[in-house]
Amino acid sequence: MDLILTPGRVCQNGKPVTSQAADFQKFARDMRAAGLAVLQAARTKNQEKVSDRK
Repeated sequence: MDLILTPGRVCQNGKPVTSQAADFQKFARDMRAAGLAVLQAARTKNQEKVSDRK
């Protein structure tokens, strides 16, 4: 499980994280995909791919 989707988390202002909202779920999936892409590029020591922005 991704930590960002851990149930019971609260925002800095003390309000609950809306982790069940569809847009938040998409945001979390997109962040995970981006992180995995950077990890793969880093493992191949390909600086161009690490720095590539889409």
